[in-house]
Amino acid sequence: AAQVQTFAALERELGAEMAARWSGGDPAGVRARLTAAGYLVAMRVAVQTWLDSPPGTHLSDLVREALTEAGRGFA
Repeated sequence: AAQVQTFAALERELGAEMAARWSGGDPAGVRARLTAAGYLVAMRVAVQTWLDSPPGTHLSDLVREALTEAGRGFA
């Protein structure tokens, strides 16, 4: 439960910063918060995959792969 609260707080803070920097098009902050959540999930998955991988696996490669996959959407 504590981890969920931590990620929710990070999502809100990052989403608020993103919304403040975007011009128009997201008055409720949904796009910014969704983007922040997607980024944080990609980071979490990349780190967990890295921890489960054999030695020599590069975290940067897994982060790049996770962000690429997240950017493809769900279609």
